[in-house]
Amino acid sequence: MSPISPPKIVNGPAVTPSLRGLVASATPAIEDNDGWVGGFTWDPETCAIVNVLPNDCGGDVDYPDPAEFENCVTVLPSMLEVAVIRGTLHARLGSYPTIPLRILEAGTTKALEADFWTGVGSRHADSGVVGNQYLASPDATVVNPTPGTAVPLRQGLALLEQALADCGVGGRGMIHAPVEVASLWTYDSSAFVVDGDQLVTLARGNILVAGAGYPGTGPDSESTPTEHTFTGTGGITGGTYTLTVLGATTAPIVWDANALDVLLSVQVAVEQTDPTFDIDSITVTGGPLETAPIVVSYPTVGPVQPASADASQLTGTAPAIDVATTEGDVVTPAATPAAGTAWVYATGQVQTRLSLPEITPDEFKEAFDRKTNTVSYRAWRHAAANFDPCCGPFAVLVSLYPAT
Repeated sequence: MSPISPPKIVNGPAVTPSLRGLVASATPAIEDNDGWVGGFTWDPETCAIVNVLPNDCGGDVDYPDPAEFENCVTVLPSMLEVAVIRGTLHARLGSYPTIPLRILEAGTTKALEADFWTGVGSRHADSGVVGNQYLASPDATVVNPTPGTAVPLRQGLALLEQALADCGVGGRGMIHAPVEVASLWTYDSSAFVVDGDQLVTLARGNILVAGAGYPGTGPDSESTPTEHTFTGTGGITGGTYTLTVLGATTAPIVWDANALDVLLSVQVAVEQTDPTFDIDSITVTGGPLETAPIVVSYPTVGPVQPASADASQLTGTAPAIDVATTEGDVVTPAATPAAGTAWVYATGQVQTRLSLPEITPDEFKEAFDRKTNTVSYRAWRHAAANFDPCCGPFAVLVSLYPAT
């Protein structure tokens, strides 16, 4: 009898990044320092207009002033992390750190695409978007001729190409599509050609991004502010009053205080009650109370707390304060489209920024479990993607079938 050979472990193909994904299709930049974790600011170039001027052959010509744009964009990175657990049979512990690094490198594109489409890592849980733009945002311009009615795939592509052509200087842009849409577009279609590692439209050279992390959801709803209107009644001639807003009660406010004085009182009270609330987002208009209503407004970040006023320290003829509230809407996350449809977006060219992949510090990077003979590693990096705010996002709802 021949001896039994020892078991052999045969590794499959190593994972590799997506060829047509966001990182491969965009303009990448590698950050090798920790400073950018606090964000970086850049000035887009597509926010411009090229004017056509008459030929000046003498005489007075009224040249239009160049368009002025103040569109600097601040980008905040998200952290991407991968955890890997592997058995230690027939392997050295020292060989395992390369596995999570390889997986992180391959999976960065998909994770970044999910963030870029939904804003999941770039927005505050309660207060909407912070810093980064994302595709399915309330700012998206829907280009469907009839909003809510899906168009055929080819018409959707044509509408996005036209939107990019109409934008700014009409430069080259990018079209962001879920893999299913991209596959249907490129299957037996002459609308796209291969340009190096990129798929581009034949008509304008716009880059098609087939995002494995793109969920195909529609734009978020637009948020609206909450307003509390305080109206003085009776004859107010003196004294003080207090207002309660966002669960915070102000110090006594003099009866003839103007809007700025009321704003400062409200901000101080709110900051003392909830230091995490952005008091600079609160506005106050109107007043003084005896001549005009005072309106306090702020972004709607959750359930609206009731507002009230205490007029017991006012003097005059039956002084009182009526309170009326108009509740705003919180940003509602983008909904999944109906079966057989998907959303597609177009933007100006995208820049991605990635930090170098790293293994977590020594005390965490190698956790060996002797009971199960497994070892675990974590790898992480920072990443962000952004586009020129002047061009997009443009959104179109397309019908997947029939693919025409």
